[in-house]
Amino acid sequence: MIKKVDRSNSLPLYLKDFCNYLLNKNYHPTHIRNWAPVYKNFGCWIIDNNKSIDLLDSNLVHQYLEYRKENKFKFPRTEKCFMTIISFLIENEIIESYIKSPRPTIVGQLIDKYEEYLTYERFLTKKQIHTLCKISEHFLKSTCGPNFNYKLLSALSIRKYIIKTYRSSGQGQARLTARALRSLLRWLYLNRTIKSSLDYSIPVISRQKIKGLPKPIMNKTISILIRKCDQRTHTGRRSYAILLLLSSLGLRSQEICNLTLDCIDWRRGEVRIESKGSRGILPLPENVGKALISYLKKTRPNVTSRKIFIQINAPHDPLGAGSINRVLLNICKKTNIAKVNPHQFRHTIATQMLNSGSSLKEIGLILRHKSPNTTAIYAKIDDLSLKDVVSIWPGGVK
Repeated sequence: MIKKVDRSNSLPLYLKDFCNYLLNKNYHPTHIRNWAPVYKNFGCWIIDNNKSIDLLDSNLVHQYLEYRKENKFKFPRTEKCFMTIISFLIENEIIESYIKSPRPTIVGQLIDKYEEYLTYERFLTKKQIHTLCKISEHFLKSTCGPNFNYKLLSALSIRKYIIKTYRSSGQGQARLTARALRSLLRWLYLNRTIKSSLDYSIPVISRQKIKGLPKPIMNKTISILIRKCDQRTHTGRRSYAILLLLSSLGLRSQEICNLTLDCIDWRRGEVRIESKGSRGILPLPENVGKALISYLKKTRPNVTSRKIFIQINAPHDPLGAGSINRVLLNICKKTNIAKVNPHQFRHTIATQMLNSGSSLKEIGLILRHKSPNTTAIYAKIDDLSLKDVVSIWPGGVK
């Protein structure tokens, strides 16, 4: 905790403490040099305009950001970005709290109240709250408009929205949307925002385990993606290691994020996988091991976390599953290749094993499937086995 001084509006006096705060958060010295003049300028602006730091809220921050915009400062421009300074002030008790101003639209205000309900009454995690509020806000805006015309909210409009989500984003997103809307509609009814409970109108999204054919990635496409990783840069080394884990071991996105320094046995050449409540041990190919060593030695920040894959920029938090998707998306954009899903690498490995004569049971063991039904989808592309069960057409082929 820093030592506070007995002087009002003395924000510039904490400049050194702010720089040390960023340093402890593993910010790069270049970023600290960028933030220091912003902090100093904000403190001077508070004093010059006779503002009180004790009354710091969202409106005051927006006034300051407008001032920077008028004077053609490029950084920072959003309240979200400015939260770096706000977090420092709160954590060091320079200010007691930071109050966000209410949103201008009725839907925004409803979502703010819904967020409070999820936080203080349902006790959900930040990630869960963010997901529910994001889906709920998009639903209300697209269905009822920003000013919430509740008359447009009906069982028919709800079903149309979920069907549209199913067709555009698939079964998984549709199931998540259905759960989010069920929670939202119950809260709206309990909050007396709507007169009747409409959660009954949400359809049940059935699980279709075996649907369609797996979509493997061509070996040529994988080679292009791997070659596009510039191993001379920090981002390129990390992307290269992630791509090799996907293409060589068929790991899920969350399994890559769950990897820790303790998961790799360098002497035995093995890697321990933990995901979905199950564990497994896979051999560590030489090229994957070399890529990980290069990343660990040259790129990975020196942090206390044991997770292998860390954000390159401060505050150096561990990567989430969504970050793996973004890594792939960025590489695809560079190569002008259609979007590739991380799960497609698992389909590719399964298809290659099947073509080389491996059984479905062996594929299930390598991919760590809990149920044989999950592996059964690859029976659809087992051409050699399907030839044995195909009857000869009477009269032959003409």
